[in-house]
Amino acid sequence: MKTLFITASFLFLTNLATAKNNFSINYFFNQNVVNLQFKNSNCEPKILEQNSKLVFTNLYDGINLVYYTENQKLKYDFIVLPQAEPQKIILSYPKTVFLELQPNGNLEIFTQAGKIIENKPFTYQLINGKKIEVPSAFVILENENSFCFKLANYDKNKTLFIDPQLDFMTFFGGNDDERGFGIEVNSNGSVVLGGRTASTNFPVTSGSYSITSAGNYDLFISEMNSNGTALNYSTYLGGTSNEEGYSIAKDSNNSVYVTGYTSSNDFPMTSGTFDTFFNGGFDIFGIKINSTGNALLYSTFFGGTLTEQAYGMELDSQNSALITGYTTSGSFPMVAGSFDTTIGGVVDIFLTKLNPTATALNYSTFLGGNSAETSYGLTSDTNDFAYLTGYTASTDFPTTANAYDLTYNGDGSTIDAFVTKINPTGNALSFSTYFGGTSNDTGYELTTDSNGFVFLTGSTTSLDFPKTQTAADTTYEGGSEAFLTKFNQNGSGLVFSSYLGNQFAEAGRGIAVGTNGCIYVTGHTNVVLSPLPYKNLNEINHGNTDIFLSSLNPAGTKLNYYATYGGIDLDNQDFGNPTAFYQNEVIYFLASSESPDFPVTNNVYSTTYNGGHSDVIVGKFDFFGTNAASQNENLPQNFSLSQNFPNPFNPET
Repeated sequence: MKTLFITASFLFLTNLATAKNNFSINYFFNQNVVNLQFKNSNCEPKILEQNSKLVFTNLYDGINLVYYTENQKLKYDFIVLPQAEPQKIILSYPKTVFLELQPNGNLEIFTQAGKIIENKPFTYQLINGKKIEVPSAFVILENENSFCFKLANYDKNKTLFIDPQLDFMTFFGGNDDERGFGIEVNSNGSVVLGGRTASTNFPVTSGSYSITSAGNYDLFISEMNSNGTALNYSTYLGGTSNEEGYSIAKDSNNSVYVTGYTSSNDFPMTSGTFDTFFNGGFDIFGIKINSTGNALLYSTFFGGTLTEQAYGMELDSQNSALITGYTTSGSFPMVAGSFDTTIGGVVDIFLTKLNPTATALNYSTFLGGNSAETSYGLTSDTNDFAYLTGYTASTDFPTTANAYDLTYNGDGSTIDAFVTKINPTGNALSFSTYFGGTSNDTGYELTTDSNGFVFLTGSTTSLDFPKTQTAADTTYEGGSEAFLTKFNQNGSGLVFSSYLGNQFAEAGRGIAVGTNGCIYVTGHTNVVLSPLPYKNLNEINHGNTDIFLSSLNPAGTKLNYYATYGGIDLDNQDFGNPTAFYQNEVIYFLASSESPDFPVTNNVYSTTYNGGHSDVIVGKFDFFGTNAASQNENLPQNFSLSQNFPNPFNPET
């Protein structure tokens, strides 16, 4: 027989009280006391101290309550013993407090001292050592100042965790337009961001490379601490015209690499790099900035006489920067011996590898057929093979024997996704395949796992999009749908392939694979209701476009988690972009929001929309980290309590 755990986060405990059929706890919040009652509970539970946790045993019949601190936050767990009834748990505030359930599942608690946010519960069971999710939600009762937990069916004989895990969500920007397109995580958990800004008051830090905007749109490169409360550094970077940053990478020294495109002939360059002269139209740039954000280690142009744009960047094992995108320039710089040095159509993909100092190109190749194609996603494996995805309209896009699909699936007016793997010297394709149905299909991002499997996400409007029989979602419901596909190691077949969406418009834009094998996808959606099994849990769309965050099990057969985040105004849009994966199943995601009412968390860098057309949103979500309640079900016979100093409301314990 196992145990049920219900976990939530809260404030600062001050003192306890009991009344008939009610146990009461006071919290210190914004220099005020907030009272919380546990309705219909046993009023005199036994109090224990266990491993720096305060345990109230038998608060309800067969249900214990545990308080503890984590990351400077007070959290509580309900531990529901086998066959106990979690529906007995009812939490109630005074009549002066008003509760409101947000579309993203968070519970907002409006008190005279200010607004408190309880993050949406996250629920899973440990079965054969694996975490299997069970849907859960807050439910507000009729009097609007009490709430309880709603659970889907679960195994009453196994442990169940209900755990709100959104660590932080913050606005980030200035008085004009910002878009975030790149995110990475340093070894210490700090978050590196890249994107563009038109704001003259974008938040920069003293001593960084540039604290002054140079043109219409500049790049920004910023590093935020691990709890989203402060900037380690933040800098502008650009020339007098326009820049767009689309992808970033970082090395083991926490130096940051950025690519994108520029129309500025005075974009800052460093001497001795591959190309220090603007080539016309839009040029690609590749830059490396040091770990403190105050110096360029290198900066170079590369491009032809027409237009090119870069969308993806990755580092190989030697810190050579791989960059991909599209070009219309037949004069785009190529390297002899690379896979294809002749442009094939009106628009071709390029893949270029700069050497570690950006003084030369290791290789540079076109990739394309007789029409148009663009590469959006780029990753590499531990053996320095590069993987690309995007779209192609070419009937003769280069494919390889025994690849999954050698034939263009469209009708001449539509596009197919593709997945291509290129060897470390850039002179041969390891595999290359079309991927899609008879309508429009685009790959936006891909990643690999330690076993060499390839995971792809993007968007499709194809009713006949390739699915696998046991996939989480095999039904096309209209519009464009996000998708998640896993290829085998040689690109010859699908391990699984699933839709990920509903009847409106979705696109998967970021993807990560956790150490537990679960796959995490972020993107944006216009769905009115989230996919099963969350349709009955108030997971509804708010505005025109929302961000979504999802998790699927390793087999791709079950949607473990799906939540949407966004503002309420139907005229505003919120777009999810890349996903970065950090250890212990912590996911960082980047978004752009037009919504002043976007649901950010308290005590973060910026809780207020900064104005202009769009702000950057940075979020951190802990799926299976250390926030779960302890699985030790044995309670000690002896206990002691220590002084909880400082505590102005209860100086003695």
